[in-house]
Amino acid sequence: MVRSWIEFHDSVVDAVVASGEGVSIHLTAYVHRWEQRDGAWVGTGWTQPVTIVVRKPTTRKPECELPVEIAGGSVWVNDTVYDNMVPLPFQANGGVRVVIELLDGARLEIAGDDVALTASGDSEFVEDLPADLRPHDLGA
Repeated sequence: MVRSWIEFHDSVVDAVVASGEGVSIHLTAYVHRWEQRDGAWVGTGWTQPVTIVVRKPTTRKPECELPVEIAGGSVWVNDTVYDNMVPLPFQANGGVRVVIELLDGARLEIAGDDVALTASGDSEFVEDLPADLRPHDLGA
C-alpha cells in the first residue's frame, strides 16, 4: 500500500480560481509517496497536479503574480494543524483554514467550511527520499 502527502515547500501555485461554491488552488505539488517494503518504509518524491478546494470561503484570495513558488504552508481543521505536510487525498469538514506562504513573502490564506485536496493527471518522479523525511504517523 502506498501512502502519499503533499509537501507545501517545493510546490508551486499555478492558479487560484474563485467560484460560487468556493476557491480552488491549483498546484504543481511536490508529493511524498511512502510504501512498506521488507518491513521498512521507502519514500520517493514526485511532482503532480493537486487541487485544494475550500468551500464557502470567508476570506478572499490575495492578488499575486502566478505561478509562484511556495515556501511553506499549513492546513488547519478545527484544532488540528497539518504543518507543511498534508495527507493526499484529504478531506475535512468544520472550521478550516489553508495558509500558503509564498517564496516572495506574501501569504495566501483562505478560511471556509470544508477543504479537500485531490491529485490529478500524471506524476513525474523526482527523487528517492531519505528515511528521516518519513511522516511521523507512519510509525517505525
